[in-house]
Amino acid sequence: WDAVTGFMQYDTIALLASIPGVREVLFDPMVLPPLCSNSNVSRGGKNNNGTGTLRAFDVGTRNLIGISEEEHGLKEPSLLVQLLKTGYRRGLLCNNVGVH
Repeated sequence: WDAVTGFMQYDTIALLASIPGVREVLFDPMVLPPLCSNSNVSRGGKNNNGTGTLRAFDVGTRNLIGISEEEHGLKEPSLLVQLLKTGYRRGLLCNNVGVH
């Protein structure tokens, strides 16, 4: 562990985004229509041509989280940071009794 200089959290964030109850609280993705649709890109609900509504995490939609540092797609960044810190801390401090 002395050689570890950083820790990427992409996989953990992707796992959190896969849990419906968690992703609805933490994430505000850019929503793209299903590939079979000709609708435009949307953010926050309505598609750009005004013909319908795209909602985050609806069936078939593509949801982009973390497009850039400015467009991170997080509703409450500090809440995600606290969740990650707590989870990693508790996980590292587990006694792991019975784990082989």
